[in-house]
Amino acid sequence: MRVLTRNFSAEKMDERSHKVLEAVIREYIDTAEPVGSFHLREEYDFPFSSATIRSVLSDLEGLGYIFQPHTSAGRVPTEKGYRFFVDLFGEGSFDSSAKREELAFRKKMLAMRSSFEKMLDATARLLTETSSNAGIAGTNEYVFKYGISNLLREPEIKNEDYAVGVADIFDNINDVIREVPDNIEVDVYVGGENPIGKKAGCSLVISRFLTPYNTKGFLGILGPTRMSYERNLSLVNMAKDILEGEI
Repeated sequence: MRVLTRNFSAEKMDERSHKVLEAVIREYIDTAEPVGSFHLREEYDFPFSSATIRSVLSDLEGLGYIFQPHTSAGRVPTEKGYRFFVDLFGEGSFDSSAKREELAFRKKMLAMRSSFEKMLDATARLLTETSSNAGIAGTNEYVFKYGISNLLREPEIKNEDYAVGVADIFDNINDVIREVPDNIEVDVYVGGENPIGKKAGCSLVISRFLTPYNTKGFLGILGPTRMSYERNLSLVNMAKDILEGEI
């Protein structure tokens, strides 16, 4: 049984709706399959009935946070739902296994001290390896990018726009990365908000950082809207802190 313990009392949406929405998004991130009321009732420690869950799902759909691909299917998060999730949870709600992954990532980052350019290359590779999405790192002059094969293995590849959009991003990354605002620290762009992934419906976690030449570099993770936002936020934040401390 999976238990949700976060306190939602300060939010405008009621606690029950918060918990059901969180569960739908987490399940869909994990499985890429529409999520139904029966599955939620079986997997989560909800103190209410399947009928109540169905009613909440209907309300959330009416508010635009989830949708039903077809009549007999469960629900899938919309970009509005993912944005709500990112804004509400952000970084930090990791279990013990994720904390171990975080420590391993930090250890690998600290072990790859080298020249600035080589560290950026290694950072992009490590972000790719750890996130199972696409890692990018660079400056306005050059970009290191890895992980297109990861993105093309995702279930979203069935959508032709996703496949073409991902290929287009990688072919033109040096140009499209300039569309990311220069003044951001760490930010998350969900789906259509993403200045470099609109065509593909990809999400982007990205950060600027100060280079040894007193200019701004960038690093980030590009993935489907179904990416693990919490983990990717943590990875990008760690990489940024380590790069700024080591170069």
